[in-house]
Amino acid sequence: MRAKDYIEYYRQNLKFVDGVKGTLDRFADFRNNLSKTNRHFKQLIENADKWVSFMDKCLKIKVKPENHWEFMQNLENAVATDVSFVYLYHCINKTDILTSEVTTSASIDTQIANQYEDYPKEYIDDYLTNKTNAAFVETIEKRNYTESQELDIYNSAYRLFDEIRQQLQKPKHASHIYKEYKGETEQITDDTLRLLSIFAHDYNYDFSPEQKEKLNQIADQLGKFIRQRNNQKTANSEAHEKWDILLETVENMVSDFEKIKMLLTEKTRFLQLSLTEQQRIDAHFAEKCQLEIDKIQQIRSLMVNVDEESSKTTKTNTKRTFKVTSDVLLLLLQKLGVSAISDDKAKMARLISYLTGFSEEKIRQRLSNTDELTSYHKEEVETVNKILNELNCDISIEYNKDR
Repeated sequence: MRAKDYIEYYRQNLKFVDGVKGTLDRFADFRNNLSKTNRHFKQLIENADKWVSFMDKCLKIKVKPENHWEFMQNLENAVATDVSFVYLYHCINKTDILTSEVTTSASIDTQIANQYEDYPKEYIDDYLTNKTNAAFVETIEKRNYTESQELDIYNSAYRLFDEIRQQLQKPKHASHIYKEYKGETEQITDDTLRLLSIFAHDYNYDFSPEQKEKLNQIADQLGKFIRQRNNQKTANSEAHEKWDILLETVENMVSDFEKIKMLLTEKTRFLQLSLTEQQRIDAHFAEKCQLEIDKIQQIRSLMVNVDEESSKTTKTNTKRTFKVTSDVLLLLLQKLGVSAISDDKAKMARLISYLTGFSEEKIRQRLSNTDELTSYHKEEVETVNKILNELNCDISIEYNKDR
């Protein structure tokens, strides 16, 4: 068992938890160096006075000299089963290091690597000597990651795995560790959690059966979390696609009224669903519909304002009446040989209404009972006749100048 795992596993039995953790952090970087370990041991914690000073100045922990022996017992118990701290263990017990089966720095480095504690690294290639890591990197080759991003995935997965193993007694705490992790991108987060899941399922180096069982439970929960993320991403993708289709449909509509009607219909239909179903589809669908409705209404309002401003500066001779417009189109139809006398007035009225937007019924009535134009229509008639003349048309319309 790793020393840091022991501390968390038997926390309730240790009096100097923070002191032991702080001491191990200080010795961890050179635990594979006998001379450094021995020198720091003698300088920092071998006797009570030096220990009190070290605790106070370096770890900001107040202790009493008479507690030195109990602290050393806590420290010895923590490193007793962690072979990577074998040098420190022998310093505490003042035994001959040569009697240990693990006596070389290389052996300790191997132990540290087997415990997945040899991190962080500066180069991605340093991780790929591990078969699991080498196999995993092949699965992300098509991601177009930079070397720095690939390195971050491994460093992060190692760190998370280190922290999770220290929380075997608290699965809920362990779940917070991986749930709160956020990579540079969503894809990096996914790949980091996937690598972490591989570590959690495969690791069995220095665990007791009870520890392995607890890690398996955490690994299963991690797997469920990864599947939930994938399902949510699929749902989000589907929701995004459906939203794009709705927007495209709305944009292809001519009438703002029809656009708003469709958006309101879809919004109402969505709000009638259960909250669970709303969350599954798209929790913000109704809000997005309302935003689109507001946008259409704002554009309509702006257009009205522009029209009002334009009407203030536009000359009255640009106005069109249905009488003058109908008479001009009737003359053009007559020029083509279509007569209101011999042909279907309803069809002619429908054509003129379609082209002008004026009432089909009123146009049909005018074709049947033509009232003469008056001085009211003077400017409009003159404008039309001028245009017809410029087009070299031999037709014109008249108005009664006396009325």
